Amino acid sequence: MDTGAFSLGPVPNGLYVLKAVPPAGSGYTQSEPVPVSVFNVPVDVGTVGLTEPEIYGTVTEPDGITPVSAEVWVYTGGGTVAQWVEAPGGSFLVGRLPAGGYSLRASPVTDDPYWHSPLEPVTISGYTQTITLTLTAANLYGTVTDHLGNPVPGASVYATRVGGCHYQHCDRTSGSGYYAIGGLGSGDYVLTARPPWYEGALLPPTPTTVTLPPTPQELDLAFRAPPKVVTGTVETNTGIPVLDARVVAHRLDKGGRVETLSGSNGGYELRLSDGLWALTVKTISTTTPSEWVYPNPPQLVHFEHNAEPERKQVDFTVLTADAHVVGAVELPGGGVPTFTVTVSLHNDEGIGRRDIISPARRRA
Repeated sequence: MDTGAFSLGPVPNGLYVLKAVPPAGSGYTQSEPVPVSVFNVPVDVGTVGLTEPEIYGTVTEPDGITPVSAEVWVYTGGGTVAQWVEAPGGSFLVGRLPAGGYSLRASPVTDDPYWHSPLEPVTISGYTQTITLTLTAANLYGTVTDHLGNPVPGASVYATRVGGCHYQHCDRTSGSGYYAIGGLGSGDYVLTARPPWYEGALLPPTPTTVTLPPTPQELDLAFRAPPKVVTGTVETNTGIPVLDARVVAHRLDKGGRVETLSGSNGGYELRLSDGLWALTVKTISTTTPSEWVYPNPPQLVHFEHNAEPERKQVDFTVLTADAHVVGAVELPGGGVPTFTVTVSLHNDEGIGRRDIISPARRRA
């Protein structure tokens, strides 16, 4: 029987705030915050009660009629975020707010040319109320891709006013690379984009100047191909080329990660940006041959901080490993564990193997 009990831990000593948040569609809202002090002993906070909604809300498309999925932000009078809730299908509930004045704003989450709703002031006074938040139409929208045409999620797209007040509006691309920016007045704007931190090898698109109106305008952006190239081969110590070896490059002087697979001849190519990179090689499920290890630390590659093309070569020699370490795990009093056990084997540099022993696997 489900009792609603929960257990969180292990928890380091310190001061915390606990709250329970129900899923959207439950008809309830989050609990009151519970201060928790942890100091070397278990803490029982007792019952944490969910709350009844104080605001029943709907988010609509710019037409003011059609409901649309969104997220809703609740701000205090001072502008700080008091609460954030999802609005699947356009419906949302807000509760657990102390009496006072607040402002609500809806933000789009779909790949549509929509922008944030205007701030809607509300007063919490112990009575329930119904509110409709209407998204506004975006001025600019489009898709952001890399130099190969793949969408780039998490890129930041900026529209900056040219001349006079250089104010700027920004949006972050969705999983499909979609962006939409609104709230822009008449005038000229420069549209630019920055890659997400983990895509440090991408170069920003060429800035685009756009004049508003008319609106909306669709403008796609493409990150430029990195001008720095690393090529090389992955071979075993017996001279056999390795197919589908995963070659990974991590940028050390800022965020960035790029990877590729070696071909049938063991060759690979990575396109990188300027800066310092660390390259290593690993196996995946389709690597052939697969019984090998790369025993060396990552190889470092540095490219000059400019847009000039550079090429460097980094070869990897991996060591074939056909030996196996076998054994069996036993309970202290004898017998086979009835739970999952992880067995790991590694050297001083952390290189080795890991295996998972589970009851389901033994039955199979």
